[in-house]
Amino acid sequence: MKPRFSDRIGATKPPTTLQVGEMSDPLRNRLWNFVYTCLTAEDRVRSGIYSHSCWEPLCRAIVRDVLKQPLDKAPLWKRDSAIEWLHKTFFAWQWHEAYNLVEFIVELAPQLEGFPFRQSHLVQAVNEILADELAGYRFVDGMLAPISNPTEAAAIEDAMTGAAAFGLYGVQEHIQTALALLGQRPQPDYRNSIKESISAVEAAAKAIAGEPKATLGPALDKLSTRLQLHGALKEGFQKLYGYTSDANGIRHALMDEPTLDLDDAKYMLVSCSAFATFLISKAATAGLIKAGGQR
Repeated sequence: MKPRFSDRIGATKPPTTLQVGEMSDPLRNRLWNFVYTCLTAEDRVRSGIYSHSCWEPLCRAIVRDVLKQPLDKAPLWKRDSAIEWLHKTFFAWQWHEAYNLVEFIVELAPQLEGFPFRQSHLVQAVNEILADELAGYRFVDGMLAPISNPTEAAAIEDAMTGAAAFGLYGVQEHIQTALALLGQRPQPDYRNSIKESISAVEAAAKAIAGEPKATLGPALDKLSTRLQLHGALKEGFQKLYGYTSDANGIRHALMDEPTLDLDDAKYMLVSCSAFATFLISKAATAGLIKAGGQR
Protein backbone atom coordinates (compact mmCIF):
# COMPACT_ATOMS: atom_id res chain seq x y z
CA MET A 1 0.00 0.00 0.00
CA LYS A 2 1.42 3.39 -0.97
CA PRO A 3 2.08 5.97 1.80
CA ARG A 4 -0.84 8.20 2.72
CA PHE A 5 -0.85 11.82 1.59
CA SER A 6 -0.39 13.03 5.16
CA ASP A 7 2.64 10.76 5.59
CA ARG A 8 4.16 11.89 2.31
CA ILE A 9 3.98 15.57 3.23
CA GLY A 10 5.21 14.97 6.78
CA ALA A 11 1.98 15.94 8.55
CA THR A 12 1.81 12.48 10.11
CA LYS A 13 4.54 9.93 10.76
CA PRO A 14 4.33 6.26 9.73
CA PRO A 15 6.01 3.65 11.96
CA THR A 16 9.79 3.63 11.62
CA THR A 17 10.84 0.73 13.89
CA LEU A 18 9.81 -2.91 13.89
CA GLN A 19 7.09 -3.83 16.37
CA VAL A 20 8.28 -6.93 18.21
CA GLY A 21 6.71 -7.78 21.55
CA GLU A 22 4.16 -5.00 21.17
CA MET A 23 1.21 -3.89 19.07
CA SER A 24 0.43 -0.28 18.17
CA ASP A 25 -3.13 1.01 18.00
CA PRO A 26 -3.15 1.26 14.18
CA LEU A 27 -1.85 -2.31 13.89
CA ARG A 28 -4.42 -3.62 16.36
CA ASN A 29 -7.20 -1.73 14.58
CA ARG A 30 -6.27 -3.16 11.21
CA LEU A 31 -5.97 -6.69 12.58
CA TRP A 32 -9.40 -6.33 14.16
CA ASN A 33 -10.80 -5.22 10.80
CA PHE A 34 -9.37 -8.42 9.36
CA VAL A 35 -10.98 -10.48 12.15
CA TYR A 36 -14.30 -8.67 11.64
CA THR A 37 -14.20 -9.32 7.90
CA CYS A 38 -13.71 -13.02 8.52
CA LEU A 39 -16.47 -13.15 11.13
CA THR A 40 -18.96 -11.50 8.81
CA ALA A 41 -17.87 -13.25 5.62
CA GLU A 42 -20.82 -14.74 3.79
CA ASP A 43 -21.21 -16.75 0.65
CA ARG A 44 -24.22 -18.01 -1.26
CA VAL A 45 -24.82 -21.68 -0.62
CA ARG A 46 -25.45 -24.11 -3.43
CA SER A 47 -29.22 -23.56 -3.51
CA GLY A 48 -28.75 -19.83 -4.15
CA ILE A 49 -31.77 -19.09 -1.93
CA TYR A 50 -30.14 -17.92 1.28
CA SER A 51 -26.77 -16.86 2.62
CA HIS A 52 -24.63 -19.00 4.84
CA SER A 53 -22.95 -17.04 7.63
CA CYS A 54 -19.69 -18.09 9.25
CA TRP A 55 -19.81 -15.98 12.38
CA GLU A 56 -21.46 -18.55 14.67
CA PRO A 57 -19.08 -21.49 14.14
CA LEU A 58 -16.11 -19.13 14.24
CA CYS A 59 -17.24 -17.45 17.44
CA ARG A 60 -17.97 -20.78 19.09
CA ALA A 61 -14.54 -22.10 18.15
CA ILE A 62 -12.88 -18.91 19.43
CA VAL A 63 -14.66 -19.15 22.79
CA ARG A 64 -13.92 -22.85 23.10
CA ASP A 65 -10.34 -23.07 21.79
CA VAL A 66 -8.80 -19.58 22.06
CA LEU A 67 -10.51 -18.05 25.10
CA LYS A 68 -11.11 -21.50 26.61
CA GLN A 69 -14.28 -20.29 28.28
CA PRO A 70 -17.65 -22.04 28.80
CA LEU A 71 -19.81 -21.76 25.70
CA ASP A 72 -22.95 -21.17 27.77
CA LYS A 73 -21.39 -18.05 29.33
CA ALA A 74 -20.61 -16.30 26.04
CA PRO A 75 -23.21 -14.13 24.22
CA LEU A 76 -23.35 -16.18 21.03
CA TRP A 77 -27.09 -16.08 20.34
CA LYS A 78 -26.91 -13.02 18.07
CA ARG A 79 -24.20 -12.08 15.62
CA ASP A 80 -24.02 -8.40 16.58
CA SER A 81 -23.83 -9.04 20.31
CA ALA A 82 -21.27 -11.82 19.84
CA ILE A 83 -19.03 -9.64 17.65
CA GLU A 84 -19.35 -6.67 20.00
CA TRP A 85 -18.33 -8.88 22.91
CA LEU A 86 -15.36 -10.26 20.98
CA HIS A 87 -14.37 -6.72 19.94
CA LYS A 88 -14.11 -5.66 23.60
CA THR A 89 -12.13 -8.80 24.38
CA PHE A 90 -9.73 -8.30 21.47
CA PHE A 91 -8.91 -4.72 22.42
CA ALA A 92 -8.35 -5.71 26.06
CA TRP A 93 -5.92 -8.48 25.17
CA GLN A 94 -2.15 -8.30 25.35
CA TRP A 95 -0.36 -8.19 21.99
CA HIS A 96 0.41 -11.90 21.88
CA GLU A 97 -3.19 -12.86 22.68
CA ALA A 98 -4.40 -10.76 19.75
CA TYR A 99 -1.95 -12.55 17.48
CA ASN A 100 -3.24 -15.88 18.82
CA LEU A 101 -6.70 -15.02 17.51
CA VAL A 102 -5.47 -13.90 14.10
CA GLU A 103 -3.42 -17.09 13.72
CA PHE A 104 -6.39 -19.22 14.82
CA ILE A 105 -8.75 -17.62 12.31
CA VAL A 106 -6.30 -18.00 9.45
CA GLU A 107 -6.06 -21.71 10.25
CA LEU A 108 -9.73 -22.44 10.95
CA ALA A 109 -11.90 -20.12 8.86
CA PRO A 110 -11.06 -21.54 5.41
CA GLN A 111 -12.22 -24.96 6.61
CA LEU A 112 -15.76 -23.70 7.30
CA GLU A 113 -18.53 -24.38 4.83
CA GLY A 114 -19.36 -21.28 2.84
CA PHE A 115 -16.28 -19.31 3.86
CA PRO A 116 -15.35 -17.40 0.70
CA PHE A 117 -11.57 -16.98 1.16
CA ARG A 118 -8.73 -19.46 0.85
CA GLN A 119 -6.05 -19.63 3.51
CA SER A 120 -3.49 -18.24 1.05
CA HIS A 121 -5.67 -15.13 0.64
CA LEU A 122 -5.90 -14.65 4.40
CA VAL A 123 -2.15 -15.08 4.84
CA GLN A 124 -1.50 -12.52 2.11
CA ALA A 125 -3.96 -10.05 3.65
CA VAL A 126 -2.44 -10.31 7.13
CA ASN A 127 1.14 -10.20 5.87
CA GLU A 128 0.35 -7.00 3.97
CA ILE A 129 -1.03 -5.43 7.15
CA LEU A 130 2.02 -6.54 9.13
CA ALA A 131 4.36 -5.15 6.48
CA ASP A 132 2.52 -1.82 6.27
CA GLU A 133 2.62 -1.36 10.04
CA LEU A 134 6.23 -2.55 10.40
CA ALA A 135 5.26 -5.46 12.59
CA GLY A 136 8.15 -7.84 13.13
CA TYR A 137 6.09 -10.94 12.35
CA ARG A 138 4.94 -12.74 9.21
CA PHE A 139 3.01 -15.87 8.40
CA VAL A 140 5.44 -18.60 7.34
CA ASP A 141 4.08 -22.09 6.70
CA GLY A 142 0.78 -21.11 8.33
CA MET A 143 2.41 -19.86 11.55
CA LEU A 144 3.19 -16.37 12.77
CA ALA A 145 6.91 -16.03 13.34
CA PRO A 146 9.32 -13.14 13.95
CA ILE A 147 10.38 -13.12 10.30
CA SER A 148 9.87 -9.83 8.47
CA ASN A 149 12.06 -10.32 5.40
CA PRO A 150 10.31 -12.04 2.46
CA THR A 151 13.60 -13.59 1.34
CA GLU A 152 14.06 -15.19 4.76
CA ALA A 153 10.49 -16.49 4.72
CA ALA A 154 10.98 -17.93 1.24
CA ALA A 155 14.16 -19.74 2.32
CA ILE A 156 12.33 -21.44 5.19
CA GLU A 157 9.31 -22.39 3.10
CA ASP A 158 11.48 -23.67 0.24
CA ALA A 159 13.30 -25.98 2.63
CA MET A 160 10.09 -27.48 3.99
CA THR A 161 8.58 -27.86 0.53
CA GLY A 162 11.73 -29.48 -0.87
CA ALA A 163 12.10 -31.83 2.09
CA ALA A 164 8.50 -32.99 1.79
CA ALA A 165 8.80 -33.49 -1.98
CA PHE A 166 11.68 -35.92 -1.51
CA GLY A 167 10.25 -37.70 1.51
CA LEU A 168 12.71 -36.12 3.97
CA TYR A 169 10.05 -35.58 6.58
CA GLY A 170 12.53 -35.44 9.45
CA VAL A 171 14.08 -32.34 7.88
CA GLN A 172 10.66 -30.79 7.44
CA GLU A 173 9.69 -31.55 11.03
CA HIS A 174 12.86 -30.02 12.48
CA ILE A 175 12.36 -26.79 10.51
CA GLN A 176 8.68 -26.59 11.46
CA THR A 177 9.59 -27.07 15.12
CA ALA A 178 12.35 -24.45 14.93
CA LEU A 179 9.90 -22.02 13.36
CA ALA A 180 7.24 -22.71 16.01
CA LEU A 181 9.74 -22.22 18.85
CA LEU A 182 10.97 -18.99 17.30
CA GLY A 183 7.42 -17.66 17.07
CA GLN A 184 6.28 -18.98 20.44
CA ARG A 185 4.33 -16.28 22.27
CA PRO A 186 4.80 -14.45 24.55
CA GLN A 187 8.29 -15.90 25.14
CA PRO A 188 10.20 -17.46 22.21
CA ASP A 189 12.47 -20.43 22.88
CA TYR A 190 15.63 -19.39 21.05
CA ARG A 191 17.79 -22.12 22.54
CA ASN A 192 15.73 -25.01 21.27
CA SER A 193 14.89 -23.27 18.01
CA ILE A 194 18.60 -23.19 17.18
CA LYS A 195 18.95 -26.83 18.15
CA GLU A 196 16.10 -27.79 15.80
CA SER A 197 17.54 -25.69 12.96
CA ILE A 198 20.94 -27.38 12.99
CA SER A 199 19.21 -30.73 13.46
CA ALA A 200 17.40 -30.14 10.16
CA VAL A 201 20.74 -29.91 8.33
CA GLU A 202 22.02 -32.96 10.19
CA ALA A 203 18.87 -34.91 9.26
CA ALA A 204 19.24 -33.96 5.60
CA ALA A 205 22.91 -34.94 5.47
CA LYS A 206 22.33 -38.25 7.27
CA ALA A 207 19.38 -39.21 5.07
CA ILE A 208 21.11 -38.33 1.80
CA ALA A 209 24.36 -40.02 2.83
CA GLY A 210 22.48 -43.11 3.99
CA GLU A 211 24.12 -42.86 7.42
CA PRO A 212 21.26 -42.67 9.94
CA LYS A 213 23.58 -42.93 12.97
CA ALA A 214 26.18 -40.40 11.82
CA THR A 215 26.56 -36.85 13.07
CA LEU A 216 26.74 -33.89 10.72
CA GLY A 217 30.51 -33.90 10.23
CA PRO A 218 30.92 -37.51 9.06
CA ALA A 219 27.76 -37.26 6.95
CA LEU A 220 29.09 -34.18 5.16
CA ASP A 221 32.46 -35.89 4.69
CA LYS A 222 30.75 -38.75 2.89
CA LEU A 223 28.71 -36.36 0.75
CA SER A 224 31.52 -33.95 -0.06
CA THR A 225 32.84 -35.88 -3.06
CA ARG A 226 29.52 -37.24 -4.32
CA LEU A 227 27.85 -33.82 -4.27
CA GLN A 228 30.98 -31.79 -5.03
CA LEU A 229 30.59 -29.68 -1.90
CA HIS A 230 33.03 -26.81 -1.75
CA GLY A 231 35.50 -27.38 1.08
CA ALA A 232 34.97 -23.95 2.61
CA LEU A 233 31.20 -24.41 2.59
CA LYS A 234 31.43 -27.81 4.26
CA GLU A 235 33.91 -26.48 6.81
CA GLY A 236 31.67 -23.50 7.54
CA PHE A 237 28.72 -25.67 8.47
CA GLN A 238 30.88 -28.03 10.45
CA LYS A 239 32.05 -25.05 12.50
CA LEU A 240 28.45 -23.86 12.84
CA TYR A 241 27.57 -27.31 14.13
CA GLY A 242 30.47 -27.04 16.53
CA TYR A 243 29.13 -23.72 17.78
CA THR A 244 25.94 -25.45 18.82
CA SER A 245 27.87 -28.26 20.50
CA ASP A 246 30.63 -26.60 22.52
CA ALA A 247 30.63 -25.55 26.18
CA ASN A 248 29.03 -22.20 25.44
CA GLY A 249 26.59 -23.52 22.89
CA ILE A 250 23.22 -25.14 22.73
CA ARG A 251 23.81 -28.83 23.35
CA HIS A 252 26.07 -28.73 26.39
CA ALA A 253 23.78 -30.04 29.10
CA LEU A 254 26.06 -29.18 32.02
CA MET A 255 26.11 -25.43 31.45
CA ASP A 256 23.47 -22.85 32.16
CA GLU A 257 21.33 -21.84 29.20
CA PRO A 258 23.36 -19.41 27.07
CA THR A 259 22.33 -15.87 26.34
CA LEU A 260 20.72 -15.94 22.89
CA ASP A 261 18.48 -13.51 21.08
CA LEU A 262 16.22 -13.30 18.05
CA ASP A 263 19.09 -12.49 15.68
CA ASP A 264 20.96 -15.66 16.67
CA ALA A 265 17.94 -17.93 16.29
CA LYS A 266 16.68 -16.34 13.08
CA TYR A 267 20.11 -16.50 11.47
CA MET A 268 20.39 -20.19 12.27
CA LEU A 269 16.87 -20.96 11.02
CA VAL A 270 17.34 -19.14 7.71
CA SER A 271 20.91 -20.39 7.15
CA CYS A 272 20.11 -23.99 8.01
CA SER A 273 16.98 -23.91 5.85
CA ALA A 274 18.98 -22.60 2.90
CA PHE A 275 21.73 -25.19 3.39
CA ALA A 276 19.20 -28.03 3.70
CA THR A 277 17.63 -26.89 0.41
CA PHE A 278 21.10 -26.77 -1.14
CA LEU A 279 21.86 -30.35 -0.05
CA ILE A 280 18.50 -31.63 -1.25
CA SER A 281 18.85 -29.93 -4.63
CA LYS A 282 22.40 -31.20 -5.10
CA ALA A 283 21.38 -34.73 -4.10
CA ALA A 284 18.42 -34.70 -6.50
CA THR A 285 20.64 -33.54 -9.36
CA ALA A 286 23.16 -36.29 -8.55
CA GLY A 287 20.39 -38.89 -8.45
CA LEU A 288 20.92 -39.73 -4.79
CA ILE A 289 17.29 -39.02 -3.97
CA LYS A 290 14.11 -38.97 -6.00
CA ALA A 291 10.72 -37.33 -5.55
CA GLY A 292 8.48 -39.26 -3.21
CA GLY A 293 11.35 -40.46 -1.05
CA GLN A 294 12.75 -43.09 -3.43
CA ARG A 295 16.50 -43.69 -3.46
